[in-house]
Amino acid sequence: MRLLLGARDERGELRTVDAAVASHCRPYLPKGLAPGAVLDVRGRLSVDASAGLRLKIGFVARRPPRDGPIHRARRAARERLLAEGVLRAAAIEPPRALLDAARRVLLISPPGSAGRADFLGEVRPARDLEVREIAVRMNGEAAAPELARRLADPGDVDLVVLVRGGGDWRGLALFDDERLIRAIHACPVPVVLGVGHRSDDELLANRAGAGRFSTPTAVGRELRAAAGRRRRQRAASASPGAPYEASRRNWTAAGRDELGRLRQELQRAQIQLERQRALYALASGALAERVLRRVRRRARWQFVAALGGAAAAMGVLAALAAPIWLLAGAAVVGLALGIWLGRGGARARRPLAATIRHRPRTDEDWIRLATIASRPREHRRLLPPR
Repeated sequence: MRLLLGARDERGELRTVDAAVASHCRPYLPKGLAPGAVLDVRGRLSVDASAGLRLKIGFVARRPPRDGPIHRARRAARERLLAEGVLRAAAIEPPRALLDAARRVLLISPPGSAGRADFLGEVRPARDLEVREIAVRMNGEAAAPELARRLADPGDVDLVVLVRGGGDWRGLALFDDERLIRAIHACPVPVVLGVGHRSDDELLANRAGAGRFSTPTAVGRELRAAAGRRRRQRAASASPGAPYEASRRNWTAAGRDELGRLRQELQRAQIQLERQRALYALASGALAERVLRRVRRRARWQFVAALGGAAAAMGVLAALAAPIWLLAGAAVVGLALGIWLGRGGARARRPLAATIRHRPRTDEDWIRLATIASRPREHRRLLPPR
């Protein structure tokens, strides 16, 4: 097991230490360790000729959550920016009018990131949407000043979209940087953020821009929908008869989309139904096999009991000096009864005639009978009629 410990020096730079934890020391570590946890660490530094600087940790304790210097600095910055009017009280989604007016968009994202690919994949079908790109690294101490410089002069665009596909707490700390937040607030063009994250706290940068979406994909989807609304409005105003025609086309397209969606739901329901039928058939077969084993086990015990009863009867008759023909008759009757009872498993596999009454009519009746059946005729009632 390894721990990645981070600490900031006097200049505010984040330094990390990769610490190995011996297996016998793991039970003594604090429970519920996660990225961002604040720890009190005590140890001894040593210098090794082969390994260099080493830290031998002797004590690790966890502070109460959100009680470290990073969280305190974040809370102080939030209160200060709220008081200055740089931040909203809560993040909002951008108004539809802002998205409808955005024909030229500046995309700022890390180079080759998954968030960039997700955004471009959504807006690619929008033909009247012009997307310009700026690749900026979003990690390290130089990320916030570089983003602030780019936001100060976005160029001739209608909207700035700042996306990132998420990351750990160290990467997302950029969006709590006061320099970036002030640059977003002061940008001459509205800024929309699409940063995917799973943090319990809302990123402060989300409150500074014109709005935010939960993921880069959501930003691209809304911009594509806005381009579709503009296209329909142009078609409706092209000619006097165009509104009706555009409305008809819209209704037709909406009907096709709804029909396609219903077909997909029907296919999913059919697949689910087939799966449930297969599971039901498998469970029914297993339950019927259990009933058959129960019938066979009962038949074996009945066979043994019949032979034992015949032997006991012959013993009693012999003690009473009964004639030989009576002894032979008792033996034949006992043997025949034992054979008939012992063949219960074979008799249970022959289906009943279709005219037999008291056959299960529903699945619930079938399952209820299968749970209590132990005789051949009860098992035959579970089989399909011949």
